[in-house]
Amino acid sequence: MMNNLLEVKKLSVTIGGKALLQDISFAVAAGDSVAVAGPSGCGKSTLLRTLCLLTPPSGGEVFFAGKEFRSYLPPDLRRRIGYVPQKAVLFGKTVEEDLAYPFQIAKQKPDEGRMKKLLAAVGLAAAFFSAKTETLSGGEAQRVALVRSLLAQPQVLLLDESTSALDVAATAQVEALLQQLRSEEGLTLLWVSHQEAQVRRMASRVLGLRSGEAVFWDRVEKWPAGGVV
Repeated sequence: MMNNLLEVKKLSVTIGGKALLQDISFAVAAGDSVAVAGPSGCGKSTLLRTLCLLTPPSGGEVFFAGKEFRSYLPPDLRRRIGYVPQKAVLFGKTVEEDLAYPFQIAKQKPDEGRMKKLLAAVGLAAAFFSAKTETLSGGEAQRVALVRSLLAQPQVLLLDESTSALDVAATAQVEALLQQLRSEEGLTLLWVSHQEAQVRRMASRVLGLRSGEAVFWDRVEKWPAGGVV
C-alpha cells in the first residue's frame, strides 16, 4: 500500500536449523508507533535486527519506502532505519565523540547545538557532553545511544527495550521526546517492550509474537489485558 513506509511479508529467519521467525506479516504507516510484544525468546529482537540488515532473512520480503530492503546498501538503509539495542554500544571515548559519529558518516560538520538539545531532552545535563563513555551508567549509555541514533534523523527508529535501565522520570522524558518527534517530524517507531503500561502509552498498534510466530496484530485498544496473547 502506498501509505505504508514499512511492509513485512511472510518474513522468516532460520539460524542453525532453528526457526526464529516464521511467516511474519505486518505493515507500518509513516509516523505510526508499533509495539512488538511477547515472552522472552519469541523473536522480538531478531525481528528488529532483521529489519536493519544485521540478521539475514531466510524467506519473505520487506519493503521500505516501496523498495525491497535488500536492494539498499546497508549503510544507506541504516541511516534511514535507526536501531537502538537494549545494551548500548558506544563508539567514542567521550560522549561528544560518540555523538559526532552520525555526522562523520554523513560527511557533515557536527551540530553541537542539536547534540546538547537532544541530550537535555532525555535528561542528561550539559556536563555529560565531555564525559568519558566508560564512566556512564547503563541508563546513561542507553540515552546517549538513543540520541546518537536520532542525530542521524532516521525515518524509522527500532527500539529494543531501550528504556529498560531508566527510572520512571527518565523513561517519561524519553517517551515525551519520541512522541514529539513523531508529531513534528513524522518519526516512525517500532518498540520492543516488556512493560504493558509503556506499550499502552506509546503504541497505536501491537504485534504480538509467540515462538517466532505472529499471534496478534491489531490496534492497542484490542490488545488483551495483561498483555497476554
